[in-house]
Amino acid sequence: MTLLVIQNDEIFVDSFQDMNGYAFSSNKVLPSSIGKFAVIGNVATGCQAMDKCEREGLYVAHDQDKDDHTMVVLRDLEGKAHILYLGDKTPVFASVRGTNSGGLQFVGGSGHQSFMAYFAEHGDVTKAFELCAAYHRDVELPIERF
Repeated sequence: MTLLVIQNDEIFVDSFQDMNGYAFSSNKVLPSSIGKFAVIGNVATGCQAMDKCEREGLYVAHDQDKDDHTMVVLRDLEGKAHILYLGDKTPVFASVRGTNSGGLQFVGGSGHQSFMAYFAEHGDVTKAFELCAAYHRDVELPIERF
């Protein structure tokens, strides 16, 4: 898993990766013909969904045979942020809108509860990420922004 935050239309993602129990730090922002994206959850599933979107269009529905809590966050070529939650019955990309009082528009990944606690205390995305990286096993620095 990971930590991904959207604040005031800026996307922040940590660098934690896990493959078959082997954890490492990696660049999680990936390019596509329709923009840059990052995946929360199963990277292979997220990349397959993005491949389908590249072939069939951004708002194509994805058929899911099982519950999959993978999410893809995309910054399209026009600079707009979109979220694809593959746990829905027929998932499609949805635009990111609105903010809370701290400017947060989305917080996801296994470190999201820790992030929210640190953000409530400090009111700073970078500080909350740093604290999550220090104390949560699934969050790692550096933070990437896109």
